[in-house]
Amino acid sequence: MTEAEFKQKVGAFKYYAICIVAVAVCIFLGFKLGNVADKQQQQQIQGMQGSIDKFNSENNALVRKLNILGVELEVEKRANAKAQNDIQAMYEENQQVRKELSFYQKVMAPELNENGFVIDSFSLENTSVDNRFRYSLVLMQQEKRKNFVKGDLSLSVQGSLNGSMQTLDMLPLIRPERENLAFHFRYFEIIQGEVTLPEGFVPEKIGVLAKLTSVGSKNAEHQRSFDWVITPPQT
Repeated sequence: MTEAEFKQKVGAFKYYAICIVAVAVCIFLGFKLGNVADKQQQQQIQGMQGSIDKFNSENNALVRKLNILGVELEVEKRANAKAQNDIQAMYEENQQVRKELSFYQKVMAPELNENGFVIDSFSLENTSVDNRFRYSLVLMQQEKRKNFVKGDLSLSVQGSLNGSMQTLDMLPLIRPERENLAFHFRYFEIIQGEVTLPEGFVPEKIGVLAKLTSVGSKNAEHQRSFDWVITPPQT
């Protein structure tokens, strides 16, 4: 049945009334469906907002914990640095006391050192070249002997290379290379030079062996070892 036939059969008034009712029903159903969809959308938005609030709360808590840990780490680092500085200061003070004690012992009791000969000190400084160091060796003669003392020196450096302990003869490493180190002095002598260590070598100790050749030496050899300690630059 066509629309015109249906209109003629029911009459124009009923036809338009039915159309108006159908349109109203469609509008009502559309409104209802729209409300249902809007409620579902609002529920989804509320659920997502709740998740966002939860994530923000957890993130803020994590940020606070991170800040607290950062402060604790900084405090720990400062405390550790202070402890290291205190240990270094105590070590330097102990070294200075030992040097002063050794010096006064040599002055007040020279008889403890045979022949009046003393290997007094060995110091090291960095240079501008990697693995190259400037050394200074001090030899002394006690006042009870007024004649000259002479002899030869042997220097060695003990350390590790590639995980194994090694002892190196320093003479080939001295710049410029020398076949021997001789001394001939009265009262004291300072022997200085530069030494270049092999790459990767970690030094630990210095060995000094002095062989006296002067007439009247009762003990022909004196030896002493020193820790490998770099003297900081003076400011």
